[in-house]
Amino acid sequence: MILLTSLTLILLLAILIPPTSPSPSPTSSDHDIQTLKHLKQFRTPSGFRQSMPKLIASVRKGPGKRDWVTMQYIAGGYHQMARKLNSAGGLEEEENQTLKLVVATYKMAESVYVDWLSLGEDDYPQLEYVMERTTVLRHWGDALKSLGMEDEAEMVWRKGVEEGLWKREMCRPEREVEVVGEGKWFYELEEVFETKVVERIRSSIEGVREEYVADVEAGRGPETWKKEEAGLHSTKSWSQLPLYVDGDRKTGVCDERYKKTCEVFGPKNFDGAAKGQVKFSVMEGNTYVRPHAGPTMERLRLHCSIVGAVGADSWIRVGNEKRRWDVGGCFVFDESCEHEVSITEVVDGGEYRVVLIADLANVFLKDFDDYREARWEGGGRLNRRVWEESQDKLLKRSGVEVPEL
Repeated sequence: MILLTSLTLILLLAILIPPTSPSPSPTSSDHDIQTLKHLKQFRTPSGFRQSMPKLIASVRKGPGKRDWVTMQYIAGGYHQMARKLNSAGGLEEEENQTLKLVVATYKMAESVYVDWLSLGEDDYPQLEYVMERTTVLRHWGDALKSLGMEDEAEMVWRKGVEEGLWKREMCRPEREVEVVGEGKWFYELEEVFETKVVERIRSSIEGVREEYVADVEAGRGPETWKKEEAGLHSTKSWSQLPLYVDGDRKTGVCDERYKKTCEVFGPKNFDGAAKGQVKFSVMEGNTYVRPHAGPTMERLRLHCSIVGAVGADSWIRVGNEKRRWDVGGCFVFDESCEHEVSITEVVDGGEYRVVLIADLANVFLKDFDDYREARWEGGGRLNRRVWEESQDKLLKRSGVEVPEL
């Protein structure tokens, strides 16, 4: 807590000087070399803590006042800091001040972004470390929305649509991938899985619940699990237990505690996402997860409610549609689209709402090779013709409209 607060104060004291009249185009210099060094350091784990003060100093002098790449990194550092403050809890004022710096710095960078966009690395060596445009717009818009500036956030995200980065303002992946049809916010199991997989998932819920209950009775319940620390909630009432991460099986957890669950949702029986997780997600009453959009559209996310009926005013929103969890029931949603969660209370089944989350390769990816790369290794060979036939069948079930060519 002391580290978070002291670091925030350092960042807040380092207010940027507003841009003056346009300065000449930059040229390679000792200034650039030092800035490149700090940009590289920023990319290392926790490197922003050491590099931020130096990057801030670099934009205070010389051509740095027009250095939009460095400004974007500074804004990114403030964004990381704001998330850490939110995760720590009880530092709302400090978080809001830091979010305001995120907004101000991205806005300043944007004011000179177009001026230097056409330069090459010989004239502007910082371009070697240019931040993805989608990352900039995601972070900038998220900060605005967290400050309650929803109209301004939508204007930022609209830039992504106008620049051809996204098709919908509500869905903001780091990289747009071609899919068939317009897509939906939520899907039923039958719309994304073959019948035998649907039956396997539904018939497994009771076994998953039994393993969870046994874990709790053995003293290894949610109170011992890791708290969510990505800065999406601030009440420390959201815990998770990973079973698979990016296809990596958590051997101890799977072999000793959740053997049946890991079998059903493992590579032999489930087309998991190469970049995704299978995990338990547990929330107490009075948990709120702020709106956010996942980084990739190469996966869809399955929720199966295992334990804990929630109140009538608890919900998950994806896009402009809301749903509730019914114990024993499952649904799938597009995690690359904006979603938020509100759990007001758990009314039956204990103090926790327990959901099994499983990320699956997006069955609506248009390109066969994209789908093959999106699914995790060990899932068996994939035949193009069989995949196409399966996708056609799922499209008809889901009612997703596919424009005629």
